Amino acid sequence: MTMAFVRYRYPGRLRSTVHFSSTSRIGQRPDFPSGVGLWLMVIGLLTILGCTESVPDHTLRFGLANAPTNLDPRYATDATSARLNRLMYSRLVDFGEGTIPIPSLATWRELSPTHYRFELQEPRPLFHNGAPLSAKDVKATYASILNPNTASPHRGILHMITRIETPTETTIDFFLSQPDALFPGYLVIGILPANLIAKAHPFHDRPIGSGPFQFLERPDDTRLVIERRADGQRIEFLRIPDPTVRTLKLLAKEIHLLQNDLPPELVTYLSTHEGIALQQRQGANFAYLGFNQLDSVVGRAPVRKAIAHAIDREHIIQFVLRGRARVAQAIFPPEHWAGPATLPGYTYDPEEAKRLLKEAG
Repeated sequence: MTMAFVRYRYPGRLRSTVHFSSTSRIGQRPDFPSGVGLWLMVIGLLTILGCTESVPDHTLRFGLANAPTNLDPRYATDATSARLNRLMYSRLVDFGEGTIPIPSLATWRELSPTHYRFELQEPRPLFHNGAPLSAKDVKATYASILNPNTASPHRGILHMITRIETPTETTIDFFLSQPDALFPGYLVIGILPANLIAKAHPFHDRPIGSGPFQFLERPDDTRLVIERRADGQRIEFLRIPDPTVRTLKLLAKEIHLLQNDLPPELVTYLSTHEGIALQQRQGANFAYLGFNQLDSVVGRAPVRKAIAHAIDREHIIQFVLRGRARVAQAIFPPEHWAGPATLPGYTYDPEEAKRLLKEAG
């Protein structure tokens, strides 16, 4: 669907997106840092221009549909937590064009199919408590995730790691039980300070990372305040579940940015509202029908094919999603490195659907 991001224009611009999937955002300022850009590039965060008029303290306020559930990257699985953690924690690897793994904290070499060596790049970042990030912090983070007692939900995808060694302060060796060409792309979890892991620091409540933003406070479950380390710019994230209320607060200048989770009619309304900037780009989320293949009816391939041919996706996009989507042929969008750019889809064909159902009895 389309990805939409909305911001109040001071003066500015706005953006929205879809892949039978969609994303939106509203709000962003031109001098918004490259640090914020870590999230901006991932979720398309909008900038707000000249917001001093309504925000005397210069704090940018971002309306969220859902609050983060866990600010410890070892446990975070929801989208909001992952995006906020990207601002506060650094990771070994990131994703670039086509979702190809690219160096972030470290570069890497495949010394053998089961041995990867990562070298931390200079200058190495400092944790928010002032300590320099080193190889021991990387090892401690991943060793903690692999520890069954930690009960990290990310342990399963890293199960092939048999041991981690740190020959130098900037070198980390990962040894695997079996070859996995995708392995570098698994190392995207934020790095924690080793000494605080040993002390069982409550990262979920008081995160300490080495990212461009540092945690300031979380007064309650609906509010979170972070600060950009480079210049002290503050951003307050507020949970506002109802999309209509978020939209009204944006128009009233009580908040300055929105991202996604807006129904098409609100995106359309905001796109015509003076003073609102909307940015759009293709998204990667998608809607689908899931079938129980053990079922005596939908477990049969002809029935599932008939349903596929009976769905008029083009008209759903046009009239329900207001054109803010594209037809998806698979889980990955075509621009993803594993995306099926040439995979043929199921056309809308009611007659073929009827024929298949008749054939299935």
